[in-house]
Amino acid sequence: MAPSGTHSIKALCDETPRTPGSSLLIHSCCAPCFVSAKDYFSNYEVEGLFFNPFIHPFREYKKRFQSMMELEKRGETVHFVDEYDLKGFLKVVLEMEEKGVKRCSHCYSVRLKRTADIALMRGFDAFATTLVVSPYQDILLINEIGESEGNRAGIKYLSADLRHLHDEGHKRAKDMNLYMQGYCGCIFSEEERYKKPLKKTGLDHSI
Repeated sequence: MAPSGTHSIKALCDETPRTPGSSLLIHSCCAPCFVSAKDYFSNYEVEGLFFNPFIHPFREYKKRFQSMMELEKRGETVHFVDEYDLKGFLKVVLEMEEKGVKRCSHCYSVRLKRTADIALMRGFDAFATTLVVSPYQDILLINEIGESEGNRAGIKYLSADLRHLHDEGHKRAKDMNLYMQGYCGCIFSEEERYKKPLKKTGLDHSI
């Protein structure tokens, strides 16, 4: 099943009763990181939220979406907000870079703001994010934004640094035959991960 391209919010309308003080909504950038984060927060009733409108290209977004759906088939509770906004993302971050502002802050803010709002709306006690699993992310900035959004929405954000769980979580995900991505997500990180000088043929075709 592929993403629909609409604002479908599957399972978010479920009126599932939750035990007070123990429910946690984890924003999930991908299945491997969710595996790591869920184990760390095992003292909570964990549910995942896939909301990642800035993963590029669309085929990569689709693979991660479907990988989270696979976890759902295996018994995890996962919610999906299916939004994809390439043009809007590029417009904002290119303006940010011209001003010398770190582009990642926009990506963090949009996802954590929506997660906080949904967590509050659906009656969760707290929210967190799998972004803190990646050794390639700015953990301090993520937690700073998470705490700020939690204060704004009036719901607890669980700060964490789970980079030490990255390799083991990805190994487990590989054993589960889940999709393993090769870069953080946006088109800029894809370029940084894969851009290398192209092999020269011996012919100079420069103009």
